[in-house]
Amino acid sequence: MIRNFAISFLICLLSAVVFSQPPQPAEIQAAGKLIQEKKYSEAETILSDFVSKNPKNGRGWYLLASARHYKGNYQGAIDALEKSLAINQSWPAMYNMAAALARMGSNKKAFEWLEKSLNAGGAFVANLDADDDFAGLRSETDYKRMGEVIDRRKNPCKYSEKAREFDFWLGDWDVFVNGRKVGENLIERGVNHCILVENWKNTTGGTGKSINVYDASVDKWKQFYVGSQGSVFLFEGNREGNKMLFKAVTVDQQGSKTHHDFQFHKLDDGTVRQKWDTSTDGGKTYTTIWDSIYKRKESGVGSGESEKQAPKEVSFESKDGVKLFGDVYESHNGKSAPLVLLFHQGGGDVRGEYATHIPKLLEKGYNVIAVDLRTGGDRFGSVNRTVAKLGDKKYGYCDAYPDLEASLQFARKQGFTGKTAAWGSSFSAALVFQLAANHGDKLAGILAFSPASGGPMAACKPDLYTPNVKIPVLALRPGREINENTTAQLKRFRDQGFETYVAQNGVHGSSMLNSERVKGDVSDHWMVVLTFLEKAFKAG
Repeated sequence: MIRNFAISFLICLLSAVVFSQPPQPAEIQAAGKLIQEKKYSEAETILSDFVSKNPKNGRGWYLLASARHYKGNYQGAIDALEKSLAINQSWPAMYNMAAALARMGSNKKAFEWLEKSLNAGGAFVANLDADDDFAGLRSETDYKRMGEVIDRRKNPCKYSEKAREFDFWLGDWDVFVNGRKVGENLIERGVNHCILVENWKNTTGGTGKSINVYDASVDKWKQFYVGSQGSVFLFEGNREGNKMLFKAVTVDQQGSKTHHDFQFHKLDDGTVRQKWDTSTDGGKTYTTIWDSIYKRKESGVGSGESEKQAPKEVSFESKDGVKLFGDVYESHNGKSAPLVLLFHQGGGDVRGEYATHIPKLLEKGYNVIAVDLRTGGDRFGSVNRTVAKLGDKKYGYCDAYPDLEASLQFARKQGFTGKTAAWGSSFSAALVFQLAANHGDKLAGILAFSPASGGPMAACKPDLYTPNVKIPVLALRPGREINENTTAQLKRFRDQGFETYVAQNGVHGSSMLNSERVKGDVSDHWMVVLTFLEKAFKAG
């Protein structure tokens, strides 16, 4: 169920007053406030009486369905939603109908209503993996299809061939001119796969940044570059074969024009040649002012801190024979420093989910081992290497627990002797409780971001293991996920002495620490996490 509808509804009421539209009846406003306050029984009483007298008020029926749903009366919610939808075919009502039907186990009908909702506009808001109402659908084939529909609507650039033409430049590069290293350049995706962000740093301290984007309105790629000395360039161009070709014309203070040809050539050996030619005679003759080769950084290349902190891809097997892939990041403090084991959320992978997290952990001096579990995908734009090697074989969320045990054992075999924390996201946040219950003597603490508990998690939900967890725990939820069930879960955690935190501007899972996904400041969330790790490692 869309968790913030009651709040959104009240906002709509206020805006209706501002724009001189007829205000909603007092009963509607009072019931909406009660739902915000989680006083669902009181709201239901008011709304039941109201709709009996005003049967054509669609908002009344909609709010009544919300109150009943939050109470767990799903059939009652369905009855009220049928009345609401007969008056107004809104996508939120369709979505909530799907949620109630899913809770009732009517999966086929739930998918039908979910598809109606997505086609009516809900795809731009829905996040099925963050909604426990749909936990019972996640093992179904149609669930993945729905997820793809939502992802395509939310992230059109991710699926656009034109918007991905420059992906060959993505990566962490060392840059050479005539065989001599002159700088480093990290090229990352941003804004839902719609831009490439360049982060240039030369060996003499100069820096630069560019935004690269495909502009469909003019069918051209554009690059806007700003250097640390104030230089600014706006290039436009297109890809031709294995080259991205940019052009620009600049005018100096004397009015003299310079033509620029700027190209990126994808070479067969995986390197990229970047060449910049200029002309001051209107394009008749050109002079090369920059000609460099980009080589991807590799583990073991370099020296000192950069060598230790470069990721090393590894593989190892779980006890039931699944080959797992992951990355090891060794701190500059060595293998005796504290270690954080990172596990991703459903549909994801560790490189995609934790790209912005790992540098912060390394900065604190922690070692990191990030593992792709046997269930996941490309939600964050990267490949789950473990799933890719499995072929057609599929696993459920609970099936992935041996992967966590294998990761812990692998860390010890690799010589990491520091205190260890296990960090999980969504379904893996539930599994770290099981790991703590079974291997608490090997862990200093666990972090659980949006721990899942419904549907497919029934056999491995946190409550089955929390009585045996005797180490520090930090459980986190975004404010948008707070409802009757998650409030009760957090209270149970606190009653057992675990720390809890609600990120008011957060999103699902570990993504609540990513400012781009949150679209806001995440410094407070990070402070809570880093403070917990520091205390756990000192006490563990």
